[in-house]
Amino acid sequence: MKLTLALPTRPCPEWRLARQVGAEGVVFGLLNHYNEDPTVVTYDGIGNLIRQLREHDLELSVIEGDPVPLEQTRLGLPGRDAEIARYLDVIKVLGDHGISVMCPNFMAGVNWTRTDTALPLRGGALSTAFRVTDLPARTIDLGGVTLTEEKLWDNLYYYMDRVLPVAEANGVRLALHPDDPPMSPVHNVPRILTSPAAYDRLLEAFPSDSNGICFCQGNFALMPGDLYQTAERFAASNRIFFVHYRDVQGTARDFSETFHDDGPTDMARMMQIYERQLPPDVAIRPDHVPTLEGDDNTNYGYTMRGRLFAAGYIRGLMHGLQHGGNPKN
Repeated sequence: MKLTLALPTRPCPEWRLARQVGAEGVVFGLLNHYNEDPTVVTYDGIGNLIRQLREHDLELSVIEGDPVPLEQTRLGLPGRDAEIARYLDVIKVLGDHGISVMCPNFMAGVNWTRTDTALPLRGGALSTAFRVTDLPARTIDLGGVTLTEEKLWDNLYYYMDRVLPVAEANGVRLALHPDDPPMSPVHNVPRILTSPAAYDRLLEAFPSDSNGICFCQGNFALMPGDLYQTAERFAASNRIFFVHYRDVQGTARDFSETFHDDGPTDMARMMQIYERQLPPDVAIRPDHVPTLEGDDNTNYGYTMRGRLFAAGYIRGLMHGLQHGGNPKN
C-alpha cells in the first residue's frame, strides 16, 4: 500500500516531516483553501499543488472531503445543480492531472462528531470519544428542509447519477466515506452510511468500477458484523479505494478512540488484509490520532506528533508482512 498523510494545502514543515517518516503521498482537503482562493481547483491551481509536492518528493494521492461546497446537494436544495456543475469541473481537472481518487462523504448538516475531545490515555495523551447520552441538545439548521433517511438516500442517488458518469469518463474513483459516528440520527439529522448493508445498497444501485469505499476502519469497527470479514469481502470485490487506519473501543453510541497499538482490533491482521488483497497503489493514512505531549489539542485527531507515531507503526506492520510476518490468531 501507499502510506499517505493528510496535510495542509500550503508548504509547511509538516510536508518535510511526512516525507522524513516515509510517507509517499499526501491527502488534501481543498474546501478551506477554495474558500480563500477559488483558483486552487482550476487546472493551474491543482498543477501548482502537484509541483510544490514534487519539490518535497511527495505526490498528491487523494482529494478528501468537498473540494467545493456541496451542502445544498446533500440537503436537496434548489442550488444543488450549480454546486454539482462546479464539482464536475473539479473532477475533470483532477482527471487531467491523473489524480484518481476522491473521498467524498454524505454527512448532511454536521460532520464527524465527538462529545469529548480530551479523554486521557496513557502518559497523559488526549483522545476523543462519543457518547450519545452526552450529546448536547442542539438542532442543526437544514435550510428549512425536513430530512429523512430516505430523502437523504434520494439526494445521494441524485448526486451519484450526475457525478459518477463524469468520474468514470475522467478516470476518477469515488471512495465514499462512512458516517461518523455510524448511527442515525445525530442531533436532528439522519445518517445513512452506517452499516455494510448500506454500502451494499449503494454499490448494487451503481455497479461502476468508479464507485467504491473509503474503508474508515474505526467506523466499520463500530458497525454491525465482523470487521475482518467486512474488510475481506469489500477488498475481494475491488471496492476499497482508500483506507483510514485507526482503532476504537466501544459501540457506535458509546466509544473512544485509542492509540493504534492499544485498541481491541488486531491491526496486523487488518494490514494483512489490505496488503494482500488491495492493489499496491491504494493509499492508506493514519486517522484520528491522540494528541501527544508538545502538541496543541485544538486540532484534535490530527496533531502531528500523533500522526508521526502512527506512520511509524503502519510502516512497521507493512515491513513485517513483507518479510513474512503473520498476525496473531
